[in-house]
Amino acid sequence: MNRPLTDDQIRERVDLLCELVAEGQTLRQIAAQMGLSVGTLLGHVSEQPYSNQYARAREAASDLFEADIITEAEAVTPENAAAARVKIDALKWVAGKRAPKKYGERIQQEHSGIIQIQDMTDDELDRRIAQLVSGGEG
Repeated sequence: MNRPLTDDQIRERVDLLCELVAEGQTLRQIAAQMGLSVGTLLGHVSEQPYSNQYARAREAASDLFEADIITEAEAVTPENAAAARVKIDALKWVAGKRAPKKYGERIQQEHSGIIQIQDMTDDELDRRIAQLVSGGEG
């Protein structure tokens, strides 16, 4: 039976994991390299303080993907344009998933209609806001 890891051993694993994630490696690649399961790695970064460190590493990787996109776009020729488009789209998708606030698709919501709030009590207003947030109709 294996002994539980010490805090220092977990911190070392997480530091290496985050370094490799920031370099753009996938969890499967890292797990194979470290001889661990993806689930074990995710278990290490699922709670504080490591979840913030892992999130920052994913965002750093998205910046590398941005650089890769620019490099790939600059190298496009008529002969490789279709393949380059696929690669660029894949890199954009991954960057958007790893850092959605920075590289994700912007979603705008519009509201149309009139809401009369002058004659509502605070409780009625709270219920109406909750109804609108949950997608309910008037």
